[in-house]
Amino acid sequence: MNLITERLSIESLEENTDADFIIELFNTEDFLKYIGNRYLNTIEAANNYINSQNEKFNNNGTGMMLIKIKETNEKIGICGFVKRDYLEEFDIGYALFPKYTKKGYCLEAVNAVLDYGKNLLNLLKIAAICVEENEPSVKLLKKAGFKYEKTIKKSDSELLLLYLNLD
Repeated sequence: MNLITERLSIESLEENTDADFIIELFNTEDFLKYIGNRYLNTIEAANNYINSQNEKFNNNGTGMMLIKIKETNEKIGICGFVKRDYLEEFDIGYALFPKYTKKGYCLEAVNAVLDYGKNLLNLLKIAAICVEENEPSVKLLKKAGFKYEKTIKKSDSELLLLYLNLD
């Protein structure tokens, strides 16, 4: 799968090729603070993550995908749909390296993935969750059209639950 936008290519993660990238992204300060520790500290763990995402994609068209800048081929983040056991709808997830934030890349990727969800997966409603303290993420979701529904408690965190109707 490959989604193309004006500036980005959003594509499947590749085992081994993207393992170091995943380790670095998942261990950035912002990722650990706002998303949490996923314990991806080894090539083996990163490859297991990549394989799980690709398996999800092969099974139902969902999973996280790699975001690259078309012009430079730089790997800048991930974006895709996640199915969480405590949500009825698919949840959109994303993460970018801090140096690529505030440039519109994340919104561009989110909009491309939402378009894919609506037009190819026939999804009618998408969820999004984030901690309230992650103000840039809350702003991005609202800019993409998501509306706050409620705050939910998951583990030791309170998460904002937002929804976007695609119909």
